[in-house]
Amino acid sequence: MSGLTFALPTTRVTSVLSYLIEDDAKYTKKIPEVAGVHCEVDAVYKPAFALVRANYQWQLQQKNAGKQTEMEDEILSKHIVTLNGQSVTREQVKRIRPTLRSTLLDLILGYVGCDDEDEVNEG
Repeated sequence: MSGLTFALPTTRVTSVLSYLIEDDAKYTKKIPEVAGVHCEVDAVYKPAFALVRANYQWQLQQKNAGKQTEMEDEILSKHIVTLNGQSVTREQVKRIRPTLRSTLLDLILGYVGCDDEDEVNEG
């Protein structure tokens, strides 16, 4: 059997449960600067469950901008852990620039991915 070599697979083995959202899951995303709109932002956030996403989609169909904004404020304030290392109050959430706000909602609702391969374990 001399001369035979075996290559071991180099693919990363993930947990069988890696497709589930854990109760304390937190993820990070470096959101690039948009010149003239907002600076680069390091976001730490908690992903939303499917029910939040479904309720938000329903609210969008109602075509009530006031209620939609209220719901967005609620989602953002509950799911943003930090932006650039700082916690964000509900009043501050209302003042997040619209382009950044949309990106954060897309992250939280799972329309775009995070930078992490694994969860963030912040205290």
